[in-house]
Amino acid sequence: MIISNINLISYTGFKTNNYKKNNNISADTFVRTTSFGNTSKNQSFEEFKKWAEETNFIDNVEEIVDSTGEYLGSGFEGTTYGIPGTDKWVVKEDKRSAISFYKTEKPQIVEIKDKAPSLNIGQMIAYIKKPVSKNATRTLYILKRQKGYSFGVPYDIRTTVSKENIDMHISSLKKMSSLPLEAYSDMIDDVITANNAGFKFDYYNPNNILIDEDNKKIGFVDVTEEDIYPLKNQLPDILYCMLDGEFAINFNRAVNSIGRKFEAQRYSNEIFSKFIMALEKKGIKLDKSLNLQILLSTL
Repeated sequence: MIISNINLISYTGFKTNNYKKNNNISADTFVRTTSFGNTSKNQSFEEFKKWAEETNFIDNVEEIVDSTGEYLGSGFEGTTYGIPGTDKWVVKEDKRSAISFYKTEKPQIVEIKDKAPSLNIGQMIAYIKKPVSKNATRTLYILKRQKGYSFGVPYDIRTTVSKENIDMHISSLKKMSSLPLEAYSDMIDDVITANNAGFKFDYYNPNNILIDEDNKKIGFVDVTEEDIYPLKNQLPDILYCMLDGEFAINFNRAVNSIGRKFEAQRYSNEIFSKFIMALEKKGIKLDKSLNLQILLSTL
């Protein structure tokens, strides 16, 4: 094995030049319905549209968002809810565009073209426009639903130093480290496939990484479709997120003060080791340009 001194990894974490603060939804639980794989006919929107028409979903969607829907999580951009009666989709209200001041004559379901219908990375497949007054429209988005627990300390409390948050941080590292090497290998393949399809991950928010313990998988949510190529879904940055580098940097002293530094470091080392081994099997090396030389120094 090429990795010879894994213990040289510092628990102070890693930071890239383009680091930014969390800015997306951190949903707690999603249900995975499809997987990465061979392309197939684009049925994402048509399937949803047929179901929505059969269940009068468009008439009930506001009630789901306002009261009856299963709360999944919220972040800088908006809030996501489960939809009663289906485990295939979720509905998201974006804080920035929930209410727009333009006229809509009647409720509409509008397709968002799914560039990769065989993939499930929580991408949007449709949006709903509903008139709320003479000159105002409410917009709600429909996303594919996935399975798994959000990695890391939740978005809305992760800047707080507390024993509970440290426990949650270490618990997430432990769950991630317990996944088999195959999960890391599949995740890397997924990232490459999604990148080629034109999807961009916001992997700076660890809550956008899902741990599916039942199926031994690593997934993602909150992706966007980009028109700029090549996309930059950098594997070193995803590794940084899988180690929850931000939390590790900000609360290193706090973790150490309660005697859990070496426990956290052990799980981080296991994550790092599996990630590197999965890359090696594919003949991929980390990019030195992303200021992660400390990772490369252990190879």
